[in-house]
Amino acid sequence: MKTTSSAKFIKESMNPEPFLVSNQDPLKNAFCPYYEECLGLAIEENWPQFTCRFCACNKLHVEIKPNALEIKGYYRLLNKIFS
Repeated sequence: MKTTSSAKFIKESMNPEPFLVSNQDPLKNAFCPYYEECLGLAIEENWPQFTCRFCACNKLHVEIKPNALEIKGYYRLLNKIFS
């Protein structure tokens, strides 16, 4: 599969790597501002998993402020799952 220029930039700058160890969970930072791009790269490169362990951005976090209306939906979902 041909690597696009944006995928090349992500691989060189942020350094997500394929993760092939089956008895461990990969370290991922879903709150990283670049997580979506790395996830896209993993899909494009057909990686079964990826890890943020060696990424220069693995400590970055996007501050997420949940909307009050969204929280109500989460509570309803949890109630359905666990009741």
